[in-house]
Amino acid sequence: MAPPSPYDDPIPRGWKFVQGTLRVAVCMQCTGLALAHLSAGQESSAAGLLRAMWDANEIVPGSFSKFAGYGLSIAALFTLLRPSWPVLLAVVFWFGAEAAAPVAEDGQVVELLQRVLRVALPLVLLLVDFWPPPLSFSIGRAKVALGLLRLALVTSVSAGGVLKLFAIEAGGDWTDRLHDAALSAGLTVSDGQVSQCLAVMLAVDFALAWSSLTSRNRLSLGLLAVWLVALAAVWIAALGSSGYANFLLDASAAGAPLAVLLFWVCAIKEQPPVIVPG
Repeated sequence: MAPPSPYDDPIPRGWKFVQGTLRVAVCMQCTGLALAHLSAGQESSAAGLLRAMWDANEIVPGSFSKFAGYGLSIAALFTLLRPSWPVLLAVVFWFGAEAAAPVAEDGQVVELLQRVLRVALPLVLLLVDFWPPPLSFSIGRAKVALGLLRLALVTSVSAGGVLKLFAIEAGGDWTDRLHDAALSAGLTVSDGQVSQCLAVMLAVDFALAWSSLTSRNRLSLGLLAVWLVALAAVWIAALGSSGYANFLLDASAAGAPLAVLLFWVCAIKEQPPVIVPG
């Protein structure tokens, strides 16, 4: 076996955990969208966008979503077992089309920004776990990939807060979801109480996003991961078993702060401040 090249960067401690976390997150993301298409019968936004671009009106709309569901199921399996760049590149393009669909249809830029993390997760996994062929580890590529992931995370969480602000003013998906969750729990809430709840939620969104952007606070990243899972759990509280697909799709976002947190905890050693004598 040839000795390692002196020009190769040493692999930091815990790097396998970072890669594994990203694999699981992308697998959950693909599985959630596949279940939404195959079980819940939800039409694919990306398929609608592509159909509109190709003017393929003669094709049955549901057939696109079925094919997308099967393809995403295969991609989830490959991603969990051994990610490969052709599969991850297809996932990046598909979720990019999913994110761009609201802009193409209704000009909803905030929804595009809220979905940008779904595009960044497979892209970052492609950069840090490239295969085939396997690439030697590069600390520069790792920092760029995790920096991109962190920026996408902050953008997505902040856009989610803006969507909650819109829901306070004009209602929307979040308002209906909280009403349904309250009814499932046997509670009756007024529109004012839902607005107060949304105000607290968007404040948490903005606070955690700002902390993740401006500091290397490990506690805030851990809290952000828990918060994202809690937000995703509202789907199950509102819809029961019918919300599992959307829960998986939204809860996969927690993989982003967890991956960055693992890198900070395992691979970065904080040095205490040193007083320099004059």
